[in-house]
Amino acid sequence: IREVGAKAAELAAAAGDKAGPVASRTAEVTGQAGHKLAERARGLAAELRRDQAAAEAEAASPAEPTAAEPTAESATETSEDRPGEMS
Repeated sequence: IREVGAKAAELAAAAGDKAGPVASRTAEVTGQAGHKLAERARGLAAELRRDQAAAEAEAASPAEPTAAEPTAESATETSEDRPGEMS
């Protein structure tokens, strides 16, 4: 029985020796992936904050008509108001 126990201990030690570098490498890769993920998450958070701030600023500012949007004055114009145009 002692011989079986000794052999089991030797096998466990050999497995530990082989698993150590693998576990170390796995931890290193996991750490690198974690750092990359954290960088992406920070970038995404900053982008979302910028978008939110822009949307809030746009909502807070008074709406100014753009060239594509007709104003009340231009909507009431007729061809008579614009010389040179014929209907």
